[in-house]
Amino acid sequence: MRSTSPSRLLVALAVSAALTAAGGCVTVHGETAMVPSVGKDDAARVLASFTARTNRANQKLDLELNKRNETGVLGAIDEATLKVKRASHPQGDPGYRPLELSGARFLIPEQRGWPKWFVADTANNRDTNRWLISFVRAGAGQPWKATYLLVLDPKEMPRLRIGKDGYARAVPPKDPGLAVSPADLGAAFAGYLRTGGPRGRFADGAHTSRLRRERDRTAKTPKYVTQYVDQPVSGREYPPIALRTADGGALVLFTSQHSWKVTAARGTRLPASGSYTKVLMTGAPKRSVTRVGMAEQAAVVPRAGAGEVEIVNRIIGIVSAHGE
Repeated sequence: MRSTSPSRLLVALAVSAALTAAGGCVTVHGETAMVPSVGKDDAARVLASFTARTNRANQKLDLELNKRNETGVLGAIDEATLKVKRASHPQGDPGYRPLELSGARFLIPEQRGWPKWFVADTANNRDTNRWLISFVRAGAGQPWKATYLLVLDPKEMPRLRIGKDGYARAVPPKDPGLAVSPADLGAAFAGYLRTGGPRGRFADGAHTSRLRRERDRTAKTPKYVTQYVDQPVSGREYPPIALRTADGGALVLFTSQHSWKVTAARGTRLPASGSYTKVLMTGAPKRSVTRVGMAEQAAVVPRAGAGEVEIVNRIIGIVSAHGE
């Protein structure tokens, strides 16, 4: 299981691209017929546009381009990242190294109605991991927008169910055949972080049991108290993306929100806030600072009764901060 630094990835991917999909049967019959969410050639064009516009946006640190071309958790995290970088580099980032994506495999499900989505599984020029980038299209005539970007070691990528037609299989949000349905995964994960239970639901690892132990270790010290609030994120802007695995489980990309409030004991000064927090800060940090983060996770979810949910990647980025 691999933990990924948000600053390393999110600076590289501050902005994703929107590309209006080609028409054909997906646009004409997509309301009622079960059709591929996108043509394979169109998916390649969406990814190429994503790469080109990401590079332009990172060089210019363009918040407006980010707002037009990303949505969901990726958009929220990257908007904050761009604000922070632009505060110290208002003219852009001349040292940005262009992103290159290669060897893409397109995971395209057949879907009925809107929204429609697909996932690009691709290599990159940043590391040896595979990047999973999901794209969502809200309706006919709407652009494709990136919603998730997760990073998996090739060894952690589960084998997916691909039909003879070459299409992946989407998992419905409320699938009773899974240990946790995609629609309920955010709430289940937030509950686990709060209480540690129920036992046997989430596998031990860096993003589960070790994260809880680290929180317990630092929650209360002679100088500071840290309070955590974990909650799911709902609404049309943050839907999970779920693909069927070969064993009947699912690979699920989902969103959660987390805040942590650090309060100093009387007579004690707060620890210095980093530049990232300072740029996003509202209020005056006299005795406490609350940071709010959005997180995107990739989880391998087994069939009901077949094991524990494994969080294989998690990226969290601070999106706001408040001092009191």
